[in-house]
Amino acid sequence: MTDHSSLWQSPEMGRKLAKRYASERRFKWAGITAIVLSLSFLAFLVVTMVSNGAGGIDWAFLSSSDSTDPATAGIWGAFKGSLLTMGVTLALSFPMGCLRLFILTCRFSFGPTKWTPALCRTRRRPLSSFSYS
Repeated sequence: MTDHSSLWQSPEMGRKLAKRYASERRFKWAGITAIVLSLSFLAFLVVTMVSNGAGGIDWAFLSSSDSTDPATAGIWGAFKGSLLTMGVTLALSFPMGCLRLFILTCRFSFGPTKWTPALCRTRRRPLSSFSYS
């Protein structure tokens, strides 16, 4: 039987771990640099767009509905449609996600053929008690 604790304490393993940790630090800093660079470009674009276009938007454009006349057309109808689409998507996806959580919990906790006991046990527990850690 080999002693695994001495393997982890060897100088060779120490060098390998130091190399891995250095690689992880470089990867972390590369990711942080990429995020900061992307956010700075985004901030520049947003500031430029707001400073150049803030005077061109009026309340009538935001609150008017769609029209065949370009002078009176607005975006309110499109905005309402987008909100309605997001609401329907949320109304359909949230119950399906909860149901899928229930199904996965039943299958992995109690086996694929034991649905009845799983159903009884799960109804007594709140959904927040499930964890997959």
